[in-house]
Formats: sequence, C-alpha cells, structure tokens
Amino acid sequence: MKVDIISMSFGFNKDIEEIEGAIIDAYKNGILVFAAASNDRQLADDFQISFPASMPYGVFCINAHSAGHTPKWSEFNPRCLPTRDNFCAVGEDIFGPGSTQQDGKGPDKLFSGTSFATPIAAGIAALVLEYVRIHKSLQPHRGIKEGEREELRNYQTMRAVFMTMCSPMFYYGRENPILPWRLLRDEADYESWDTIKDAMKRKDN
Repeated sequence: MKVDIISMSFGFNKDIEEIEGAIIDAYKNGILVFAAASNDRQLADDFQISFPASMPYGVFCINAHSAGHTPKWSEFNPRCLPTRDNFCAVGEDIFGPGSTQQDGKGPDKLFSGTSFATPIAAGIAALVLEYVRIHKSLQPHRGIKEGEREELRNYQTMRAVFMTMCSPMFYYGRENPILPWRLLRDEADYESWDTIKDAMKRKDN
C-alpha cells in the first residue's frame, strides 16, 4: 500500500478478522490509520466503541466535538474510557454537498458525527507530515529516501504530536480536542518544528 494515511468513516459491532489483519499490516508499514468511534451509543446497554476504532493499538479512534474557540464534547460520542486517548476533531455541523437518489447531486447541507470528524483528524495528520517534509531540519541528516519510513508515519510518534495539540493539556480518561493551531502557529518568533521534535522525543511515554 503506497499511502501515508487511511481514513475509515465506518464501524462494525464486531471485530472483522480480515480488516484487523489489514490494519496490522498497515501499522507495520508505517501507515497511519484513523477510524470513527461511533455515534449515538452513549445510552446503549451493550456499549462499545465500533470496530476498528476499538482496536487497542495502531488505530486513532476519533470522536467529534462542536466548533468554536472552546470545543464542546459532542453527544455523538461514546462515553470517555479511562484506557483510551479519546481524541476528537470538529464533527458537528460540517458543511458539505448533499445528494439525491435521482442524480447523486443535491444542495449543500450540514452533517454531524464521528464519521465526519475522522477525515478531519486524518487531514491534520497529513498537514503535519507535509510540514515536516518541507522543513528538512526535522529529518535525519542523510535525508529521507524514497520508500523509507518517516518517523512521523509511526503511530506512537504521531500520537505524541496529537497529544501536544490537545488543550490545555492531554487528559487520560477525558475528551481531548485536537487543536492544530496550538502547533502550527503563525508567529515570527515561533518554530513549530521545535515543538514537533520535542513531541517526537516523548513518543514512548
């Protein structure tokens, strides 16, 4: 698979062996995987995060939050679990094209749910990857050869960068909105790659 990121805006009520195997292969090959947590499951008696977001390692389980300077925890999300990172991205009132059964086209409308937050989180990861590729100071002195695994394509490393973007700090067992402006600030005296390098050093914490 010659990709950097896989985004999955879907989920299942049970584990699927073929999908799990493909995700493990992707993880081993330095491909970042994002999956939607689930929607409207807070009150379910048999509550569970949807598969494959429920995989304990190698998949970014993405929840949704509302827009605004202070993101609010969304009613679409599963309840916070103390053993999960509980990352979330904007996923309420996302403006996009609608569709009709007749011609597949329709007026723009608002969408909400973790399925819409997931590609946004994946896009933030893509932005970080591109940023690092532009700034050679973040790469090994010998450079990155074609086909070579970049460090930020490692799940644990990107997780550390995401933790840096959470505000005001990362909380275990609580919601953690991913706020990219905390990392990629437009300030003359601020070097974003210094913060990224510091996060990369903490990847095993």
